[in-house]
Parts: sequence; C-alpha cells; structure tokens
Amino acid sequence: MISLVYGVSINDITNNDVVLALACVLSDNLMLPHSYITDAYGGYCGVPSTSIPAATNVTTPAATTTNATTNTTNSSSSARALSSTTYELDFYI
Repeated sequence: MISLVYGVSINDITNNDVVLALACVLSDNLMLPHSYITDAYGGYCGVPSTSIPAATNVTTPAATTTNATTNTTNSSSSARALSSTTYELDFYI
C-alpha cells in the first residue's frame, strides 16, 4: 500500500476521477503497468472503480473547531484526515 498526503481533501468516492488520475501518474512514474496501482475500490488508470459506495452515503470530515470537538472521518472512505490541514489517500500495489 502507498499513502499520499495532500493539503486538500480528496474524497476517494466523490472525487474518484481525481484518484484514478493520481493512480495513472503514480504507475507511470513507478514504471509499472496501470493495472498494478489500484484505488480502494478496484479502479485504476483508464478503468473506473466498480465497487464505489453510493455517493449519498458519503460524509465529509467534521470541521476542526477551537473547542474540544474532534475531527472524524467516514469509515467507508479510504481517505483519512491526519490533521486539520493534511489528508491521506491510499493506493494498492
């Protein structure tokens, strides 16, 4: 598994086209066949993910506030909030 960290939230369900574009770049730079780098739902460069949950079930992480509220993430998404400014996205080899 390879995890990439970004400063903006990329939801692997609602922004699956972005995730697959990143999979293309990753497989090209690692000089691997496109089918070797997949997202959490089986998609890879040029092949859409077939097992994506319905987008209506997707929740975004709660906004960080100054009180004691903690940041939560949706368990059905492989994108995890690491802090209020970074998000992790997983790819599988």
